[in-house]
Amino acid sequence: MRRKLTINQHRFLAAYVQCGTVSGAARAANIPRKKHYEWQKNELYLESFEEADAQSKDTILEKCRELAMDGNVPLLVHLSKALHPRLFASKHEISGPGGGDIKVRHGRTSDELLGMIRERKQRLNTPENAPARFAPVLDGSSNGVLDTQSSGGKSGSKRVASRSGDGKRKRTRKTD
Repeated sequence: MRRKLTINQHRFLAAYVQCGTVSGAARAANIPRKKHYEWQKNELYLESFEEADAQSKDTILEKCRELAMDGNVPLLVHLSKALHPRLFASKHEISGPGGGDIKVRHGRTSDELLGMIRERKQRLNTPENAPARFAPVLDGSSNGVLDTQSSGGKSGSKRVASRSGDGKRKRTRKTD
């Protein structure tokens, strides 16, 4: 034999139909919010709550429909998409024709373009193709010079950043 719902459970479910949230219903029924979650162990309560939830959603939908029909165009658009997705949902194809690759400039795929970029980067990183100022760094003959900058205000001197034998970076001033 199934147990009946308590008065507090009835009050909570009635409040839930009106407000649609557990917190709001708990406040309105003057019960602790966590009681609802304890009650969900009871099969009869769980079935009753599912019915109250469906009623609450219907109430909200009726109100939204009423507002939408009174001229709230954005709400009407959202309701139309939600209730009739096959008719009103946005459709986007993110593949190429026939489900194939998307062709990019010159008829090349993104994978082909990435391969070309990698090849060019590799060619630029070889000492024979690098600009003259980087060649000593790339072929290892520079004693680790990373960059040079003119120091502000001191003519004839430059700041030089280099790495010592233990790999730590150090800065020194070099005078011409």
